[in-house]
Amino acid sequence: MRNLLLVYGFLLLSLCSYGQLSVGGGVAYGAYYEDAGVQVRGMYQINERLRPSVNFNYYITTSPAIITITEFNAHLQYLGIRKEQFNVYGLVGLNAFRIRVKDSIKLERFNDIGLDIGGGIDFRLSDKWSGIAEGKYDFSKNINQFVISLGVFKTF
Repeated sequence: MRNLLLVYGFLLLSLCSYGQLSVGGGVAYGAYYEDAGVQVRGMYQINERLRPSVNFNYYITTSPAIITITEFNAHLQYLGIRKEQFNVYGLVGLNAFRIRVKDSIKLERFNDIGLDIGGGIDFRLSDKWSGIAEGKYDFSKNINQFVISLGVFKTF
């Protein structure tokens, strides 16, 4: 048991010594309701190739009904091409939608969970700031959509 704790401690230390945290935001466009939204993003570089990321998108539209869509995504990004000024990556992950539709008669809500697949590119703007462009496809029971995201993030 003691040896297992030592191994676990060394593994955790090695992950933390390489890891880089990045936080940012931007805009997103979802094709299902044809809406633009805002996005908050966080990423953690585990090693040279793997980077888990989470993002939260908030869309709102005012058609005859007010439709509010919130989307949470958890991805694992694989950096396939790593250069000094840019990285190209593929991603897979999970998404969760919460949709609220309100018109003059009633209020409806529903949730949906699905999968994501896509890719993107991030590029250096300065030592700590980078830009990002990403495209992914969301697969779920009720919503299948292509999402494009553009934004910036800061690496700590």
